[in-house]
Amino acid sequence: LVVYGTPAEETASGKLVMAREGVFDDLDLAFMMHGSDTTTVDGKSLALNLVNIKFHGKSAHAAIAPEKGISALDAVLLFFNGMEYLREHVPTEVRMHGIITDGGKAANIVPDYACTQWYIRSSSRIRLDEVVARVKDVAQGAALQVGATMEWEEVKAYDNKVNVQTLNDILLKNAEKVGAPEISEPRKKRLCHRQNAPRQLILLVPIKLNPMMSFKGLEQPMDSSLGQRRRIRQLGHTKWACL
Repeated sequence: LVVYGTPAEETASGKLVMAREGVFDDLDLAFMMHGSDTTTVDGKSLALNLVNIKFHGKSAHAAIAPEKGISALDAVLLFFNGMEYLREHVPTEVRMHGIITDGGKAANIVPDYACTQWYIRSSSRIRLDEVVARVKDVAQGAALQVGATMEWEEVKAYDNKVNVQTLNDILLKNAEKVGAPEISEPRKKRLCHRQNAPRQLILLVPIKLNPMMSFKGLEQPMDSSLGQRRRIRQLGHTKWACL
């Protein structure tokens, strides 16, 4: 039995790095623990891409010579508008949400650089790849409209989880047997946006359990991220309550 700590969950995602470096190569079975307010099994998690979309233009004085500038911020705003139109034409479970991380330095200067960061999610990696390609086209189109250039940076990406119901059933029965607190039925259907979908580890470890441990007074389950850009095989996922 080997216990691994997997840090930097919400930033660099420690499991991504560890899987890439072969830390989990010798495992036959992986058993993940999460904090939660209940003991249950569900473990649904969307495939996810986190991207930075950078637009490069040309600076100029916004009052004296605006015609000499190319506004990278205009490209960002056009991209946001394009994303709103795209929402109508993607599957219902797709989630796309972003912020502007850099919109310029001063109001009287045409911004020569602007950046927006987006999470794009879907219940299927195959479907997500299709949506991401369309998002990239929207970004390229926004840049073309103002004469800017677009730079696409993928920060990280996870696949969706594929649970093994048999494993979930066994773990929940044993939770009842040992008297685990706050046992609840699995959610029937709910989109889950936690960043814990495994990739490379599931390729290396064919059967995987992922329990959630409930802590008294905790209203939301803790997040965890795992994986490389590889397909998931089998997964059992539970929550486990702790006092």
